[in-house]
Amino acid sequence: MGKAGPPQDCLGSENFQGLQGCSGSYATLLVQSPQKHVISSRTSQASAGSLVAVISMTGAHIAKLPLYANETVAELKVRIENIEGTQAKSQRLIQAGRLLSDVDEVQSREPVMLFRMQRKMAISTGSQKTPADTYAIRLRDLETGEQLQMLQTAIHVSSLAVDWDNLRCFSGSADGTIRVWDLASDRCVHVLSGHPCWICGLCPDYETRLASICQEGVLKLWDLREGLQQLSVQTSKGKHMQMSVNWPHMLAMVASGFSATVYNLLTGNTCHTLATSLRLVGFDWHEHRTAGRALFICPLDFSSNERQRQGMLQLWTVEAARPEDLMPVEADGGSSQVQEFGQDCALAASADWSSERVVVAIGRPTRYFSAAGSFRRLSADGLQVWSLSTLTLLYSLGDRSFEPPMTLNVNWESARCRAITSHEDVGGSTRFVFWDFEAGIVKIINESRSRWNAVRHVSAVVTKP
Repeated sequence: MGKAGPPQDCLGSENFQGLQGCSGSYATLLVQSPQKHVISSRTSQASAGSLVAVISMTGAHIAKLPLYANETVAELKVRIENIEGTQAKSQRLIQAGRLLSDVDEVQSREPVMLFRMQRKMAISTGSQKTPADTYAIRLRDLETGEQLQMLQTAIHVSSLAVDWDNLRCFSGSADGTIRVWDLASDRCVHVLSGHPCWICGLCPDYETRLASICQEGVLKLWDLREGLQQLSVQTSKGKHMQMSVNWPHMLAMVASGFSATVYNLLTGNTCHTLATSLRLVGFDWHEHRTAGRALFICPLDFSSNERQRQGMLQLWTVEAARPEDLMPVEADGGSSQVQEFGQDCALAASADWSSERVVVAIGRPTRYFSAAGSFRRLSADGLQVWSLSTLTLLYSLGDRSFEPPMTLNVNWESARCRAITSHEDVGGSTRFVFWDFEAGIVKIINESRSRWNAVRHVSAVVTKP
């Protein structure tokens, strides 16, 4: 059974070094008090002589607030919002390397760091080693390009996942290990071992569990509280392993490029199997377990002669009445046809089942000429938003200035969603592009910033719109 070992080869981080001049992505609250004091419960009276000095990471003064006795972290966030403007729900307070909850106590002798969640950020890793002969996982403020944090590991990182709310990062490595990073304390808290090879997919539940899949098709479930393996299942091995987890019902769909299979994460049993070679976008199960859905993409591939269904999205329905297999059905439930929609869909797509929407990158063929002859390649054409309930196009944004996106991350909270895509240009440099469907804006975030020249040959990236 795989388990967490001591993080011996996790070489730590730069402890938020380089944060100076990050234009307010972080701020520090310095509590000035003549004597030791602990905030434990609410009161309306201020402690005599106690002040909370709010300063930015550059040392610029923002405000001085009276320090209330028995004040909770939630109440302190409200006061910060009233003075400084950052919404309380967008604040994360860190003290002594620990992420504080709204009911925690604040130690007056320790500084408190304010992490602004509404900022656009990216965590990325690349194939190039640092001067210290390690691989780096870098947290950056996309608005300024500043490197906020750098975590270092001796093993090449093949996949990343981020729990922004709890300030955790998960990295899968080429040697089959998974590292759990606490961004509040800048350290590796678990090394999860047990996979036989390259990690190609990570899916956290944003609480206490993590699902992982490796290139050999081994699916594992981990307990993040103890760093222990709870389940290991050998699935079908394929060239392109993808995974999507429905945590409320503890079901995981694994697609191998030959088939897509649903597994019960409590028992490891196979629930349904679908013969498809398409790429998995997402998997969902309805609230009352009557039916589920799986969304696949057949991306444009101009190197292939199989062009009939390229550029299409396919929505499959999982019927609980057929537990022995996974049958594609139409909306009336009687046919075995797959619902197809979309056109010119490229590789990247992201679905939100609660709002019944999917964002997909679209592309177009471009012919190039050289001394050796002509060839075709895929060029980006923009993003589209489709309805999963009506299978109709809702809105789109077009822009042909970029290479096809490597990644697509979406903020679904607004009426019309926002997204960030990452693109690798000729030469290996990375561009991050912000898409605002509400305002109709497409903007290169890191254009003309020399500090971004170091972000090259990215192998994995997760952005926060």
